[in-house]
Amino acid sequence: MAGFHPLAVRWFRERQGTPSPPQRLGWPAIARRQRCLIPAPAGSAKTLTAFSKYLDLLWQEPDLPEGVRVVHAWPLRALSHHVERNLHEPLREISALAAREAVPLREVGVAVRTGETPPEPCRRLSRRPPHTLITAPESLYPS
Repeated sequence: MAGFHPLAVRWFRERQGTPSPPQRLGWPAIARRQRCLIPAPAGSAKTLTAFSKYLDLLWQEPDLPEGVRVVHAWPLRALSHHVERNLHEPLREISALAAREAVPLREVGVAVRTGETPPEPCRRLSRRPPHTLITAPESLYPS
């Protein structure tokens, strides 16, 4: 976990223990901001691999500009469960840890947009885009 924010390391070790093979192999490519595919069986922490490293990169970016910095495309059926367990839960827990330890940690905006998202929430996303946008692959197709 070299290069991770100390709070992220602490959270990970307390909640997950040691990194899985997909994490050990995927984090360096993500840290270099390379496109990568992490082929591994279901339940091997691929989702947490991606979320944990790119959230860490956002927390540590010196001058985080407004707007979308990460787009994560996922099949819609798996979206809500994975986002809650592997993104919102770690964000809440690491933010709470930062507050308890009085360690400043920037807020990272997250939003989910699918083809089913009504027009008004889409307009809000355009006016105030999150740092992380979770979407279904079909939503990336230009209309």
